Amino acid sequence: MLTSVNRNVMTAAAEAVMHDLCEIGAMTRTADAHGQLIPSYSYGASIVCGFDPTGGRGAREAVTMSSGVTLSEQTPTVRLPLGTVVLQGDRVKITTRAGVALTSALVYDVVGAVRQGLTSVLVSLGSTAP
Repeated sequence: MLTSVNRNVMTAAAEAVMHDLCEIGAMTRTADAHGQLIPSYSYGASIVCGFDPTGGRGAREAVTMSSGVTLSEQTPTVRLPLGTVVLQGDRVKITTRAGVALTSALVYDVVGAVRQGLTSVLVSLGSTAP
């Protein structure tokens, strides 16, 4: 039987192997002068995270090109501490990888469903629109 003590130990162990730092950009939309909704992002404080540019376990997404050729693309993911609030449409900014500050942060859109596991939150990431 899983007790709250066991779960706390497992959660602490999961966070201990998150060696990156991220910031969550919460999206809000405001109308411009023409009534178009324009997204903007408000970033919170740095939190530990585990960025995986390959999506782990070979996670792949099929992409069909206009030529009809289907390619398989890896979908990056990030693990976040349990209880982190992140929604589809938000952004994740990776500022530190393995303890080393990045000269240019990596910024991704949150795509797909945000999955909460037993010890962490798992988020699929996509390229930000230009």
